[in-house]
Amino acid sequence: MTPKPLILVVDDEPAILKMLKGSLEDEGFRVETISEGSVVLETIGKLVPDVVLLDIFMPHFDGMKMLKAIKQEYPQQQVILISGFGTIPLAIEAMQEGALSFIEKPFALNDVLEKLAFTKTHTSSSPTTPRVERSYLVGESALFYELLSQARILAPLALPMIIYGPSGCGKTALARYIHDMSSQAEQPFLIADHKTIDALKKSLPIKPATFVCKYLEKADDDYQAAILDTIYNFPHFRVIGLSASSLFSRMQQGLFDSTLFCKLNAIPLEIAAITKRRYDIPLLVDSFLQEANHIHNKQVSLSTDAIRLLRNYQWTGDIAQIKQLINQLVAQYTLSGIISVDITAGDLKKVLPESPAFFCEEQSFTRFNSLSDATQEFQREYVAHLLKRYHYDTSQLAEFLNISTDTLHETMHKLHITLH
Repeated sequence: MTPKPLILVVDDEPAILKMLKGSLEDEGFRVETISEGSVVLETIGKLVPDVVLLDIFMPHFDGMKMLKAIKQEYPQQQVILISGFGTIPLAIEAMQEGALSFIEKPFALNDVLEKLAFTKTHTSSSPTTPRVERSYLVGESALFYELLSQARILAPLALPMIIYGPSGCGKTALARYIHDMSSQAEQPFLIADHKTIDALKKSLPIKPATFVCKYLEKADDDYQAAILDTIYNFPHFRVIGLSASSLFSRMQQGLFDSTLFCKLNAIPLEIAAITKRRYDIPLLVDSFLQEANHIHNKQVSLSTDAIRLLRNYQWTGDIAQIKQLINQLVAQYTLSGIISVDITAGDLKKVLPESPAFFCEEQSFTRFNSLSDATQEFQREYVAHLLKRYHYDTSQLAEFLNISTDTLHETMHKLHITLH
């Protein structure tokens, strides 16, 4: 079943929040409400709503600045501004800053519903903007939309093609999606590599199938010859090659057959690394959590700060690494009596591998209200990093920092760092 569109309403008037929540839920929406402007960015990161209804004037809150911050950190997020002091210049500025629309108070419910009408098409029947197309293919970023749009166009062609993308990014899942969108959806979906391709061809009857050939970036001559033979002599097999790197340079070096390259590369698709489409990470995490919780019969969840940490982490193993981490987090409670637990960013930092490069983007600074806040955050990150390096031995760490153990524990307390 297609999920109902999720609307996040941000307003300081309880009557407005109550009215919009009740009315929109009656119209088939899911609705979350908050009255504090300071938690807007965190809440969006956690919920990933379809639309944010944002009151532009709230106590100690500049809605226009918040709009800019939202569009910086979540470029694809749809925002509709609400204001009791609407003017034409204000509406124009809002649209220039990326707002989807502008609603003046007092407003009629029909006005709001008209502005939100697109979400039901967006999440259910739109051919170009799926939120979750299949359980195995999840995303909502602009790059994800563009990729699936291209895949749908290519799916009916039944010609050899190739999918490029870093290891762990979901190339096999995209090949499955193309198969499911094609006329061969009811036929076998086969995955081969250099060890299995010949056996698969020999064991199958002569009928249509999608034949996915993995690891082309390290294919030897025999594997390449077997793929080319499949294309020429098994026309009922649709061949989809997968490669973690460009094959053009390998062909130039004489390491990849030029005929096979031309056959496959006539229809290329490329999956962007997850670090280039971070907006998809909260959705992926939620999907993997649901799956792992179901397998292990647990109710593990992630706090807002944990979601933010995962979204900004340097994932060298792409989506596969995210899934492995989530499975590890849930599985660790298998032998315990704990059923429900909320994992924090501090918990994650104890199990996340050291990032090869510290991820820092300009929009990440929007959560700091002062230099003191930023300094404290750096100190927290630094001490947490050293704790992991010294295997949480505070005596050794205190010696390294040239301070007493008591001083270290006082510092950890001030920074809200715990060892458990």
